[in-house]
Amino acid sequence: MTDKPRQDPTPERLRELMAEGAVGASTAFAQLVGRTLLAREPQRVEAGRGLPAADWASGIFFEVEGDLRGHVALLLSASTGAVLEGLLPRGAPGAPDELVHSLLLELGNIVASQALSAVANGLGGRIVLSIPSLVVGHPERELSWRAQRQVAGRGGTRIELGFDDSGGALRALLVLLPALEG
Repeated sequence: MTDKPRQDPTPERLRELMAEGAVGASTAFAQLVGRTLLAREPQRVEAGRGLPAADWASGIFFEVEGDLRGHVALLLSASTGAVLEGLLPRGAPGAPDELVHSLLLELGNIVASQALSAVANGLGGRIVLSIPSLVVGHPERELSWRAQRQVAGRGGTRIELGFDDSGGALRALLVLLPALEG
């Protein structure tokens, strides 16, 4: 048995696989926050286009390794952060900021893992996420920096998967920055 050389999926194939992962990701997210969430159809976005307008207040970032390489980030609006903070029990032990940061990191880990599990299954391979890092305040700058650093000479397509509730209190954007050759 010989190993086939790794072949990168097309950006369109990744968009399709992210659509499959949207179901698990939005279900997990909704269960964690106790609200109904809608997952928007994933969009393929070419390099140079900005993010959808929002008051992005925090972002949870991961490096992606395995049969797909790159970065993934979950951006959260300020109102989403306030909703999540409201889920914490009053008087919980530990500094409030530490609890909120821990909650954000865990949420990012769960949502990103759900979406990328579908991508890994569709590719017939494995994808591993790094330990998450949290950026509070202007996470779009971190995302832009990662995109510029990663895609030098590679096109720079990203896949965006949006989540929101019907009232607009929750708004999140999962962004996949695949490092594709070609």
